[in-house]
Amino acid sequence: MIIKTIVFDLGGVYFQWSHHTWFHKAGKLLKIDGKLFREAYVAECSKAHKGHITAQEHLKRMSKFIEQETGKKIAPTKMYKTMFNFFKPMKKMWSLAKKLKKNGYTIALFSNHTSMIHDLNKKWKFFEHFHYPIVSVDVGMEKPEQKFYRYLIKQVKCKPKEIVFIDDIEVNVTAGRKVGIHCIQFTGNFEYLLKELKKLDVNIA
Repeated sequence: MIIKTIVFDLGGVYFQWSHHTWFHKAGKLLKIDGKLFREAYVAECSKAHKGHITAQEHLKRMSKFIEQETGKKIAPTKMYKTMFNFFKPMKKMWSLAKKLKKNGYTIALFSNHTSMIHDLNKKWKFFEHFHYPIVSVDVGMEKPEQKFYRYLIKQVKCKPKEIVFIDDIEVNVTAGRKVGIHCIQFTGNFEYLLKELKKLDVNIA
C-alpha cells in the first residue's frame, strides 16, 4: 500500500475550531443562549454549505429566527464578524501540510463550509497550500454524503486506499471509511496524528 494523497478538513483540523464549545462562546459574545444560537445555525446550515443560499442570507435567517424566539435583534454583520474571528490557523497542521507537499504527496482540502470560506482565504491565503481545495459550497455537496467522497476521489485521481483523510467529526470519518479511504479522527492530539500517519507509512520526516 502506498499513500499518495493527504486530505485535510478545515474547522477543527486546519483551523482551530470546536463544535462543542463554539456555539456556547458565540452565544456568550452575542448575549444569547448558546443552544438557541446552535438551533438557529443548524436550521439552515446545509443549504448554506451546499451554496443554495449565501453565508449572508444564512445569517439573515438566523437573525430572524433569534428575533422571533427572543425579541432580540442581532445584526447579521455582527454575527458574521463573530463567527469569522473564531477561525485561527492550526500552525502545526500548516507546517505538516507544507512538509507533506514537499515530500511529494498530493495535498487536498475537503471541507463543509459556507461562502464565508472565500473571505477566510482572502485573509489567510491558505488555498494555495493545496493542490485541490474542495469545498462543499462550490460543488453543491457536503459531508457525510457518499457522493461528495466519490467526487473527492475523482478529483485527486487516486484509489481510495491511496488516500488519507483527517477530520475531527466522527460521522465524517465513518463515511470516508465506507468508501475505502483511510481516515484519522483528529481530536486535538497532534502526536497521535503523526503516529497514525507513520502507521500508514506516510513520510513525515
